Amino acid sequence: MGPDLADLQRIADDAGFGLEASELGAVGALIEQGGPPPAELLGAAPDAADAEGRGAARAAAGEAPLNAWAQRLEIPGAGSGPLAGRSLAVKDCIAVAGVPLGAGTSILRDFAPAADATVVRRALEAGAGVSGTASCEALTMSGGSHTGAAGPVRNPYDESRTPGGSSTGCAALLASGAVDLALGTDVAGSVRIPAAWSGLSALKPTYGLVPCTGIFPAAPSLDHVGPMARTVADAAVLLAAMADAPDPAPVVPRPGPRPLAGLRIAVTDRPARFEIEDDVLDGFAAAREACLALGAEVVDLPPG
Repeated sequence: MGPDLADLQRIADDAGFGLEASELGAVGALIEQGGPPPAELLGAAPDAADAEGRGAARAAAGEAPLNAWAQRLEIPGAGSGPLAGRSLAVKDCIAVAGVPLGAGTSILRDFAPAADATVVRRALEAGAGVSGTASCEALTMSGGSHTGAAGPVRNPYDESRTPGGSSTGCAALLASGAVDLALGTDVAGSVRIPAAWSGLSALKPTYGLVPCTGIFPAAPSLDHVGPMARTVADAAVLLAAMADAPDPAPVVPRPGPRPLAGLRIAVTDRPARFEIEDDVLDGFAAAREACLALGAEVVDLPPG
């Protein structure tokens, strides 16, 4: 027997949803068809202080002052490995055992996963220490930094501006120097937008390269976990630690005077077709010339 309409109304009001009577009835019918209601499932989650002996402290609104942390904690990584000694922030939609996962909302505020996401486990095994979870946009559905339950996240270079989203806190923490590395997620730009707006290196990996087990799903057929860092080299090391590859490619340039020799790099014409500031276009052109100087073959893609 599921909750009655009065219970659903109370739950909806607590979560900030303005549901009409017809909508409440539809939700009630779905619960009756699908088994125990979500409230019961969330209530069965382990206490945040019990899972694997970890505790976490909810970050105060406006903390840091970028509002970039969701939860603060310290989980030490392995004593050795390619990420040894590096600090890591984990987006608030990626499971860290015993740590509340909010996905940028207040709806999940009492939910704490029982196990680490695969990418978190692999990062810890590679030596990284988790410093906390990072604020993100509500249900990871914004390219800005204004929809998260804790309020706007600020860009450390100019706090009147956004760091980009939805991996907002990850970008702000990296750009401010608070952490060395971060794990974000990306469906339609959620690591690439904040990387571009905050002066970072990040990428959306090839689908299937990095496991998404333990990730709050936006679209399971499109979800990606993306490494974020201040340098390309650091992002590459983090990617290699997370990836499903028996022998990851080297993450440092090949020796020799032309370290990109033999590589073909495609360049899109799209930057010239949008209203982009001149200094960004100049940087794009300079990167193209740098790739040529390092020995790469640069291929201009046809318009379209």
